[in-house]
Amino acid sequence: PKTCGFISSKTMTSTWICGFCVYEFDEIEGHKLVEQIPKSLESNFEDIKCHAFPESTVGSTVYQDDVTYSFRVRNEHSFQYATTYFKCRRDKRKSRGCIQRSLVLLSRFPFFSLFRKLLLEQIGPAFFQHGSSALEAAVQAISQWPDLNKVTSGNKISLPLFGSVLKFHAPERIQHENEIDDVSL
Repeated sequence: PKTCGFISSKTMTSTWICGFCVYEFDEIEGHKLVEQIPKSLESNFEDIKCHAFPESTVGSTVYQDDVTYSFRVRNEHSFQYATTYFKCRRDKRKSRGCIQRSLVLLSRFPFFSLFRKLLLEQIGPAFFQHGSSALEAAVQAISQWPDLNKVTSGNKISLPLFGSVLKFHAPERIQHENEIDDVSL
């Protein structure tokens, strides 16, 4: 696997994630990119913008106003896989009656189960409570995870984040870019 090669305040790379982007629904402009972590993150932001908000929150398995889902976007000659955590908060000051935001995690790999779990249980709630500093802390922690180039396929590896540790089963093989493999935790 290649790295996404992002640069933050310190030079660091990760084979796990490329970074995060945050989209908001603006009542005048519509969907707009409001933040990207790290700042040097490169992606097809226009394509992501089109997918950053769910068609509906009906039938959400989490909370009525929180939804997670995954999709992929073409980025130059390959794909990036995106996992989104959408949150709708009531706000009577808004003409629509709510604030809608989506936190999007970008990766070169379709580890959707892992990324949904991270977004739902740790990164998403931390971001919506503490803001960008939570994303920067997540990027820093994930950059310390074992390099996927050096992980033996089929092994269970530990992934520490925010004081807890997830166990992840390394896939038997890295998927071809057109294959979707929802690797289990």
